[in-house]
Amino acid sequence: MNTAHTIRFVTTVHRDQALLKSILATFGHQRNADWRYQSEGAVNVIILDSDECSAQDILDAHQMADEIVYYTQDASLATKKHFVLAKPAQARHFVQLLEQLQQHLLVKEQDYTKPRLEALSDAQLQRHTLAYS
Repeated sequence: MNTAHTIRFVTTVHRDQALLKSILATFGHQRNADWRYQSEGAVNVIILDSDECSAQDILDAHQMADEIVYYTQDASLATKKHFVLAKPAQARHFVQLLEQLQQHLLVKEQDYTKPRLEALSDAQLQRHTLAYS
């Protein structure tokens, strides 16, 4: 069963928006994940045009998404940010990015749902309760 993920593109450049949507429509159904575009609400991933956005756009993106991908011509961002997609987007790089994001979101979800403490048996819990009563 494939995992469903949502993605949004935040850019003021209509050509880039159309390009990213086209690539997603073609390659959004991966082996273990289905990616779909969502224009409103919280999403798993926002691809943010960091060459065109404001500081407020970045803050808004962090509130609306689990992960941010910086879409940019600035190659130096690749060493500063976890996820970067170079402009103009190429299908091969976009698919690689989706695979990286899928793996990252899976690990993040497992870390979040993994118990932080070992579960106590009833006997251990009762001994603990008696010891501190």
